[in-house]
Amino acid sequence: MSTFFRSMSDGYVFPMFGWLHWSILGILLVGYFYIFWNARKNPKQLFRFHQVLLGLILLEQVLLYPWYYFALGFDPRVSLPMYSCRLAMLLYLFGDFFDNRALRYFAAYFGFPGGLVALFFPVLDNYSFPHLTNFTYFIGHLSLSWISVIFLLSDRSQKSYIKESLLFTHLYLVITYMVDLRYDTNYAYLMESPIFTEFFKGFSHPVYLGIIYLVYISALLMVHWGFQSLRSHYQRIASN
Repeated sequence: MSTFFRSMSDGYVFPMFGWLHWSILGILLVGYFYIFWNARKNPKQLFRFHQVLLGLILLEQVLLYPWYYFALGFDPRVSLPMYSCRLAMLLYLFGDFFDNRALRYFAAYFGFPGGLVALFFPVLDNYSFPHLTNFTYFIGHLSLSWISVIFLLSDRSQKSYIKESLLFTHLYLVITYMVDLRYDTNYAYLMESPIFTEFFKGFSHPVYLGIIYLVYISALLMVHWGFQSLRSHYQRIASN
């Protein structure tokens, strides 16, 4: 257990697109297939899976933040829930607990594309396996991506909170940028991209910020339109 919760970093860098990474991406795709299959065939089974994922996200939160505090000391550069996926996990938990559909939409609009990118291009803390941060990163992002898909597929309300989500995204990016400046950190990757870094260094910082802003807004809109079409497709199938 001491190895799993150790605080001393060993400089480990996760090998992208190695056998372990491909295995995790395979699990991600299997989960998507399971969700899309049961969304039409067995909604009750999908609800049970949703509850399991909710429990995993809660466990991830309960383990991660106390570890940051006790193992590393509270460091606002790494300990705040300002990454989009960290925030999405908290929003979904609160949205489910208080039965607040708006919070769940905010979480899902962030969680599906954010979880997908985080799993394809993982940026982990520098701890070799096995370690708590490995567990929370992969289990957390898998659970977030899957639960976002379940919610976006299964919600039957007429209101998708797209305008509110766009406003929320704008406020999130503005506030996060101020936090990044204040604590010299890189939440939401507003200071530097973790992928294609050399490419983005060719742009001035204001241009880079504009690109990242457009990426967030475009991803949100594509998720909204894509799942809106999928829900309509499933409803047509169900009515036939």
